[in-house]
Amino acid sequence: MSFNYKVTARNLFRYKTRMLMTILGVAGCTALLVMGFVIRHYDPNEADRQQTGLNALLSFKVS
Repeated sequence: MSFNYKVTARNLFRYKTRMLMTILGVAGCTALLVMGFVIRHYDPNEADRQQTGLNALLSFKVS
């Protein structure tokens, strides 16, 4: 095992909280990216339907 691997392994086990926060941060960012792509490619007509509904809601006036 080379020196760099030994130092990396030592730091992983020495600073458990830092390791956990790093793993959670990378996983959270990855989840946000995946969710963004899923929402973007889920239904391309959704924006048009939402805009139509919003226009209908805003054009309704209470007299």
